[in-house]
Amino acid sequence: MCHTHKVNGKDSEDAFAGGNAFPMPTGGTSRPANITPDKETGIGNWTAEQFVAKFKLFADSAVNNQLAPKGTFNSVMPWKIYSGMDTSDLRAIYAYLRTVKPVHRKIEKFTP
Repeated sequence: MCHTHKVNGKDSEDAFAGGNAFPMPTGGTSRPANITPDKETGIGNWTAEQFVAKFKLFADSAVNNQLAPKGTFNSVMPWKIYSGMDTSDLRAIYAYLRTVKPVHRKIEKFTP
């Protein structure tokens, strides 16, 4: 849902290419990443190990307990929830994402 751009409230044909705007309660707008296998604007150059490590980073409570100052980058991604997934499940998500259509879409992750 989050990583597929909406057009007139409906999913676009560019599944997982990111870009939906989420106004943040601390100010600014956050946009989910392009997680298609596009090598330039998506995760096409990521290895399975890099993908899993990105999620597992958030298992560290020191990373999770940092507050974003008002108007600075923040994300609505539920990193903590995904960090608790089994590595095999995260690898399965990665494997699936490698099968979707690559979409070249550069995303501005955050605007104040």
